[in-house]
Amino acid sequence: MGFSLMTPVQTAAIPLLLARKDVSTEAVTGSGKTLAFLVPMLEMLQRRHKDSPWLPKEIGALIISPTRELAMQISQVLDKFLEHEDLSFLQQKLIVGGNNIEDDINSLIRDGPCILELLVLDEADRLLDLGFKATINNILATCRDKTLVFFGHANNRSY
Repeated sequence: MGFSLMTPVQTAAIPLLLARKDVSTEAVTGSGKTLAFLVPMLEMLQRRHKDSPWLPKEIGALIISPTRELAMQISQVLDKFLEHEDLSFLQQKLIVGGNNIEDDINSLIRDGPCILELLVLDEADRLLDLGFKATINNILATCRDKTLVFFGHANNRSY
């Protein structure tokens, strides 16, 4: 993709994620947060594939973002990585709010995800601002033994 240097947030987050440590960080827009979780996520999924190939109905990572626009941006960046031959065993599924919930549920049931290696809450602070605290707590309760990543904008809020 043409990057030669990592940003500070990438330098801090990537080694921790590759060591399967939970990470929480705040950084400004344009600081490289998306690559800070996508790069280690793909590395983790690739390592897992070498040990035990992914089955068609397994899910490797779940990325939750507060807006449709951000979800689409993340999806577009991920698409660029997934074009690489070494990652051809992976595919992504973009589900955004505003669609028919029953269609999304049926799609997930049909595709049948059953394993989650990594949970990313991108702009977790905004998810909380938008009133998703209970939903996030429910998700976290089901992901107790997974690697968790929380990215947020630098601000002075406390939760």
